[in-house]
Amino acid sequence: MDRVIWLSEMIKKNGWTSGVEVGVGQGSTSRKLLLTGIHLTCVDIVDKTKILPIDPNLRFLKMTSVEAAKLGGFYDFVFIDADHSYEAVKADIEAWSPLTNFICGHDYCNKWPGVMKAVDEIYPKAILTQDLCWAVQK
Repeated sequence: MDRVIWLSEMIKKNGWTSGVEVGVGQGSTSRKLLLTGIHLTCVDIVDKTKILPIDPNLRFLKMTSVEAAKLGGFYDFVFIDADHSYEAVKADIEAWSPLTNFICGHDYCNKWPGVMKAVDEIYPKAILTQDLCWAVQK
């Protein structure tokens, strides 16, 4: 099972209506998550508006993750998959944790030791889920 299927199932199972994707990549995760009907805020430092669908449930913020978190709000989940350095992942987790009860991310593996170190340091009891993802239900 890949991360998008896992996260889509979590959205449906929990009746979530809002979420954040930090790090858009090619937009495939965003497009698939929008199919659940969720209101999705996508955050990336690169303008991704040309690859993301036009959807009334989508808000795109071209800024750093930490800047976006400072806008506030509360979300059912936050999915972190942007800069994989230790410093960036730690900053992302610290910035978004107060804004959600379910924080998760991608690439918890030896290829990305910064992700592992930041998650282990802040959330030592994080669970490992599908497709190299980590998650914390607070």
